[in-house]
Amino acid sequence: MKTILSLLCVALLSTVAVNAQVQKDTQKKTTTKKVRVTDDKAITTKVVEDTDEEIDVIEVEDNNMEDQAKKIKKIDADRTEVIGENTAENASNKMKVAQKMKAQQSELERSKQMQLEKAEKEKMALLKMKEQRMAELEKRKQELQSRPKGMAKLKKDPDGDGIN
Repeated sequence: MKTILSLLCVALLSTVAVNAQVQKDTQKKTTTKKVRVTDDKAITTKVVEDTDEEIDVIEVEDNNMEDQAKKIKKIDADRTEVIGENTAENASNKMKVAQKMKAQQSELERSKQMQLEKAEKEKMALLKMKEQRMAELEKRKQELQSRPKGMAKLKKDPDGDGIN
């Protein structure tokens, strides 16, 4: 019984000695940000927590010597967490977008009307020019068909082949 008890004490003391040889130093910096995202339809607000954590672990070998060499391990444990999220309707932006759309629509209608008027003017000018050409052509035709006195009138070609 004494041997079992003494073995248990030795095992317990050796684990305590091993645990006593590791020292942790933690430096933690937490930043809380409020991120606001605005789009056409909604405003989304997120609360984001950034944690910059650096853990220094100092380990010493368990050999009961004084002035031992130590090993320092640096562990980065950075993380980002979204704590809260809120979405709200963007009414003011919706109104602005609706007003812009209305203005664009009215501008488009006005532009269409101007294009139609311009096309109508061009069409009228082309018709006027065509009438002038037709009048000149008719006048020229009359000049060519008119014969001096005593000359026979031109006969039309019945079959259109150029031979009477």
